[in-house]
Amino acid sequence: MTGSTARDLLGREVSVTGVARSDRGGTTLEFEMPMALPPAGTYLASTDGRDVELEVGQDGTALIEPAISDAAPGEPVRVVVHSAV
Repeated sequence: MTGSTARDLLGREVSVTGVARSDRGGTTLEFEMPMALPPAGTYLASTDGRDVELEVGQDGTALIEPAISDAAPGEPVRVVVHSAV
């Protein structure tokens, strides 16, 4: 399957859901169990119809920028990943 993307393989948009925590001017997603994340990098994404960037760290951290101001701490947040920046 040369050239296949995660979206092609899944047959749907790639998304991650985590618990929202305010951090560094953004919103960090924390995961209750190990999560398969996109490779480290910055991605164009969306949550609740808003365009955001998702920054995935080498250490498996996930930061949404700009911060999701209406996400209550501890509230689950679903982020749909569209493409790498």
